[in-house]
Amino acid sequence: QLNKPTAISIVSASEAIDKAIDNFSSRVKLAKQNKIEGVTSGNAELDKLTNGFKGSKLYVIAGRPGMGKTSRALGYARAAALNGDPVAVFTLEMPDYELADKLIMAEFHESVSVDLYLSGKSPDSDIEKITSAAAMAKKLPIIIDPNPTVNIRYIKATSRKLKRTKKIKMIVIDYLQLVSSDDERSKVREQEVAKISRSCKLMAKELDLPVLLLCQLNRNVEGRSNREPMLSDLRESGAIEQDADLVFLYYRPAYYGITSDENSGADLTDTLITIIAKHRGGALGKVFERHDKAMNRFTRYNPFEPIESASNQFPDVRNMPVNNHYEVERNETPF
Repeated sequence: QLNKPTAISIVSASEAIDKAIDNFSSRVKLAKQNKIEGVTSGNAELDKLTNGFKGSKLYVIAGRPGMGKTSRALGYARAAALNGDPVAVFTLEMPDYELADKLIMAEFHESVSVDLYLSGKSPDSDIEKITSAAAMAKKLPIIIDPNPTVNIRYIKATSRKLKRTKKIKMIVIDYLQLVSSDDERSKVREQEVAKISRSCKLMAKELDLPVLLLCQLNRNVEGRSNREPMLSDLRESGAIEQDADLVFLYYRPAYYGITSDENSGADLTDTLITIIAKHRGGALGKVFERHDKAMNRFTRYNPFEPIESASNQFPDVRNMPVNNHYEVERNETPF
């Protein structure tokens, strides 16, 4: 059981220090090779701040409805999969075929109309392109569990199995408030959420995998003049903040009618701001991206940089120097 430490988990300070030095040596080696320690997010700027999504860490991805939590987390999963790192996605809110639509649309050529695809009115000239995009998406080593009524025990058991059978390197759970706890006697929702949050952290440690836990923020942010979310906006339980190793807060100014920065006049339309509000042992900061909502793509965009100095696209994650376990050949199906 996750909550029952065994004698094998007890080590001397000397052994722990040896492990720490080994880890440091590995980081030095990776840094010299321009690689990151964890699973790539697909965003070099975010990877630079976090060193990738690392094993044993709980990443809480939080925002109000409409901020793009699911789309962005699926983008992280896609980037990892493109680099050969299989990902398990537990989607308690969205059906598997809707998640698959997002993966297919991320592979679209710009000439393909997303609106026509979703309405079923795509012209014959787009059918081959859509079929090709679907074939590309099918090669991604992403495992989707669309069961809408699962408890944390089920997620842990399934994740253990997928690590053993599919060699998954990352877990995404969408989202916390829809997960049931193992304790049916728990009547206070705050206590239930705290148990689920703690279980996710223990699962990350046991499996030595990064766990991305999506979470709703409470309505406090809606009542403030400054709509940027804060850690105190985490819904239902302060235990979430306590258990998380990193907390990403998502903020889209345009959602609140703010399309430009009041000081610089910078364009904030379609801008997603990832606020790293907690980073145990690391730096805090903000990462700016432009979200093409139709095609579920995210591109590098800092509204406060001169246009000529900013690249419009992330580098192709298939060619990024990350710490791969293996490469996915695009003409082969991983599973």
